[in-house]
Amino acid sequence: MHKRLLSIGQIALVPLPPLQPPFPAWYKPDQKCEYHAGAPGHNIDGCIAFKRKIFQFIKAGWISFDDSPNVKSNPLPNHTSGSGGVNSLEVGKGG
Repeated sequence: MHKRLLSIGQIALVPLPPLQPPFPAWYKPDQKCEYHAGAPGHNIDGCIAFKRKIFQFIKAGWISFDDSPNVKSNPLPNHTSGSGGVNSLEVGKGG
């Protein structure tokens, strides 16, 4: 979603100054946030500022999320055999 909003000019990168020690408990130096122009410390999934921006867009009615799948606008492929449609993936332990 971030890349899409950035590409259409609805949001801009928000650079942050580097944090100095002592770091907050949530700080993860190995993670970078795309919304904050790659600033280290958190990722976009945990970014409170980005979540607030999205919430503002929702409240303003600029974006919305459907609560349930819509088969008319996003139909699933045919599941009949021989159609080459849908496959399954099984994940198992071991090596």
